[in-house]
Amino acid sequence: MRLMNTPARGRDGGGEFLLSEPGRNPVLDAAQVEVLRRYGTEHDVAAGDVLFADGDETYDLIVMLDGTAEIVKGFGRPRATVMATYGQSQFLGEIGMLTGQRAYLTAVASSAGRVLRFRSGNCASSWPMNPASAT
Repeated sequence: MRLMNTPARGRDGGGEFLLSEPGRNPVLDAAQVEVLRRYGTEHDVAAGDVLFADGDETYDLIVMLDGTAEIVKGFGRPRATVMATYGQSQFLGEIGMLTGQRAYLTAVASSAGRVLRFRSGNCASSWPMNPASAT
């Protein structure tokens, strides 16, 4: 099991390489999460649940309320690679959800937990740009 504060590493034909590093993924504070609860819906997830998949035309922005999730390149294939691990108060999504591009990676719950989902059509229009200042 990899700890959230430990850099993720992968291997390719050229050897080991760094996939993600501590502090790279923003963590929302408790007040920000409370504001965001107004805009999304909460759901329980089980380990192994796919939150969005490579090739999805539309997909939800996810905030982890409890548990962990991984972003996986090549999910379900022999050489699948964990690109990043996310935990409590971190969010998962790709810029493509704002530009209309398909997902190119898969997000999978790596432990049981709870997520806050924001439907793809609602992200750009209803997400507060500064959750700390929303009232």
